[in-house]
Amino acid sequence: MKLFKKRYRNQLEKWNATPDNTGSKLGHFYDRHFVDHAFIRALNRNFHALDSHVYRGAQPSPRFIKHLKALGFKTIINLRGEHRSASYTLEKQACEQYGVTLINTKLNSRRIPEPAELKQWLAYVRECEKPMMFHCKSGADRAGIAAAMYLLIMTDQGIDAAKKQLSLRYYHLSHSKTGILDHFINAYADFNAKTPTPFMEWYEHHCDRDAITQSFKPSTFSNWIVEKVLHRE
Repeated sequence: MKLFKKRYRNQLEKWNATPDNTGSKLGHFYDRHFVDHAFIRALNRNFHALDSHVYRGAQPSPRFIKHLKALGFKTIINLRGEHRSASYTLEKQACEQYGVTLINTKLNSRRIPEPAELKQWLAYVRECEKPMMFHCKSGADRAGIAAAMYLLIMTDQGIDAAKKQLSLRYYHLSHSKTGILDHFINAYADFNAKTPTPFMEWYEHHCDRDAITQSFKPSTFSNWIVEKVLHRE
């Protein structure tokens, strides 16, 4: 199995090096649709507005990036970071082709954002040209925590609106390991109910990431769904 994965990665790098080659295009189609599950995203992009100029969603296809450009979008923030997948190669290529700025940063779906990660993401969101969207693979977990933090930090929509960004509406399963993100937001909500405090002040001075992590207990069944059935990152 490890040998197969290594050979596949090597082949993917060859496809990425010559993206206009017919064989590479077929390889990218296979990798994007069946390895990175774009066939599911083709049915639902999980694309939603947070306000008039910031949106969340799943990994966009080249065609959808063209559509975003036609709507006037200026920036896409990729929460998956740079990666080998054909989805990223084609996203980068499409953004260059259509004149959309692509920013790569990384959040994790199974742990609380670290200070450097949160501050880097926040700086990108504040400084980038808008309208913009940020995305992860499915638009459920990393896009969800980014959306929740955006509402808490950048708007006055409040905690209830932020909590709703991590819900089944966006295909987020709160009882799997990805539920640590809900647990994180709920910890802030509990603290704020007793001592009203801006989110970033709480995060920087009162948030005990280790204690919050240790107090969260995921469901084995929900985690099996996320890991083995949905193959979430």
